[in-house]
Amino acid sequence: MAITLNFKAEERKTVGTGSARAARLAGNIPAVIYAKDKTLKHISVNARELSLAINRGKFFSKVIEFDINGTKVKTIPQDVQIHPVKDTPIHADFIKVDEKSEFKVTVPVEFVNIDKAPGLKRGGILNTVRRTVEVWCTIAHIPEKLIADLTGLQIGDNVKYSKLEGTSQVHPVITGRDFTIATIAGRLSEEEELAREQAGSEALQKAAAEKAAADAAATAAAKEGKTPSAKDGKK
Repeated sequence: MAITLNFKAEERKTVGTGSARAARLAGNIPAVIYAKDKTLKHISVNARELSLAINRGKFFSKVIEFDINGTKVKTIPQDVQIHPVKDTPIHADFIKVDEKSEFKVTVPVEFVNIDKAPGLKRGGILNTVRRTVEVWCTIAHIPEKLIADLTGLQIGDNVKYSKLEGTSQVHPVITGRDFTIATIAGRLSEEEELAREQAGSEALQKAAAEKAAADAAATAAAKEGKTPSAKDGKK
């Protein structure tokens, strides 16, 4: 069941840049509520309260219920615009929802049992392909998060959508394939890195010895007044 956050909001009688600027100067964030791809209401919401809700995380998988001058409207967040310098929200879009209709929601993925993945213990790296997944669901079945269990995964293994926990009452926006959530990419363990370094060192020593032998053969040949052949250099 999705978490519902409640906010008081005021309807903006005028729209445009001037109205949005006035809302921000009053300590509010201008926002728009859409219904079936059409603008329903232009509102303003307390900036501090909305910012706190966004910063707590998982904002886009929560139901936002607005009390607009006594009228309650249930919505889900669609988009939040962030100030490029201050890193604070400056505008938000919401979609009105009802109890029966399905809608698209963005749900975060949480990785668990990281310490039980042998591939990571061997030096592998968790390569996260998707930190969130877009799914279709009703308001009663919005998952707070989807769980990716890494137990037993080796280097080269991956986590597909079908392996996520919490998807029983939702279906993904991406269809036609079992898409990847994360992979465990290979990286040499300390023992393997040491073995490779030793092998490289031995190869360098062998090359140096062969060069020294070739130089010695060339010097000896010069003293005898003849040019060494390739065969001589390999002796």
